[in-house]
Amino acid sequence: MPQYSEVAYWDQRYAREPVPFDWYQGYHGLQIIINYYLKKNYKLLQVGVGTSRLQEEMVEAGFQDITNIDYSKVVIEQMKKQHESIPQLSYLVSDVRNMPEIKTKSFDGVIDKGTLDAIVCGPNAFDNGKKALGEIYRVLRPGGVFLLITYGDPHSRLESLKCFPWVIHVFCLAKKEIVDETSNNFEVVTQPVIKGPYPSDNEDCMDALSLVENMHFVYVCQKVEGLIDDGPLPS
Repeated sequence: MPQYSEVAYWDQRYAREPVPFDWYQGYHGLQIIINYYLKKNYKLLQVGVGTSRLQEEMVEAGFQDITNIDYSKVVIEQMKKQHESIPQLSYLVSDVRNMPEIKTKSFDGVIDKGTLDAIVCGPNAFDNGKKALGEIYRVLRPGGVFLLITYGDPHSRLESLKCFPWVIHVFCLAKKEIVDETSNNFEVVTQPVIKGPYPSDNEDCMDALSLVENMHFVYVCQKVEGLIDDGPLPS
């Protein structure tokens, strides 16, 4: 099994495969949620950026300030060079479990797309996951929003998320490969199937979501001070 929690694995992989790759979903699949919870002028942090194009596509959509971190020096150097002409994007070598380079309460929003999943593939999964979530909580401003995009259902993710005083809502969305297959079969462009938001304190709902197949999950975690309005998503 690949050592997803080890930096040596990622350094070797990025040196071997320096090509764009988005885990789970790209901006197309996430834009309804991202655009609802994150304002274009927010100062944003993406953890475990890898070779994602998400941040580039967000800038194209009007987002103005996205800092991207990864503990792989190899990929950060690649992404710096690739996006040197995009001033809205900055790159920094940093481990989400310990980010002394980043000031407390300095970001309006944080995005994690697969990084926590990689961390919990390794040893001391719960403790290391909790360290990462604690650092994310620290760097968020009061009222800030953390978007966790993951394959992990509520039974596998809420225990660690609830170690911190977030208000959490959960979305589920069809896996990209399922949407692509449907689009090919019907020769139309199918929009992502998104369900939610569901409150994480509704145990029956969380039990039901944990049984759903062929879905990814987005956990919208809001730092309790100064919460934004939590009305319905636009259709």
